[in-house]
Amino acid sequence: MVKKTKDNKTNGTNGVKFNEFELTTALHAVEDLMERVLVKFVVLGDTSKAMFDGADLYGDKIEIGIFKNDLVKFVRSTLNALVKDIEWTDKGFTFKVNNIPVKVKIISKSYKFFEHPDFRFYRTGQYEFANPFESYWKSRHFVA
Repeated sequence: MVKKTKDNKTNGTNGVKFNEFELTTALHAVEDLMERVLVKFVVLGDTSKAMFDGADLYGDKIEIGIFKNDLVKFVRSTLNALVKDIEWTDKGFTFKVNNIPVKVKIISKSYKFFEHPDFRFYRTGQYEFANPFESYWKSRHFVA
């Protein structure tokens, strides 16, 4: 069943939109998880665009990236122990936080815009992004 939120967006799965509170709550859970496994991350996709623009989070998921060199055996095994229903692929992994999909891309190539990340404050946290952001945004679909 799909339920309407007060801003007329639908909640659920399969590409539907979540409200800002739901996405922010999921983002905080992701931040906590990454701190627990001692992995730095960069925000990607619509999550990064909203933060960069100083807007409320929007979209159908939280999207972050971690660097391949940081995904050591310890991190992978700890993630498997901490995250229920984690799904691994060759390009990253996904899981859900309160039914909000979280997509984690493993960044295996070298990109100039990730060499010296920029940061922004969003709500109560500080998050890293691509620098310059515009270069990332133009090529975001090719980041892997």
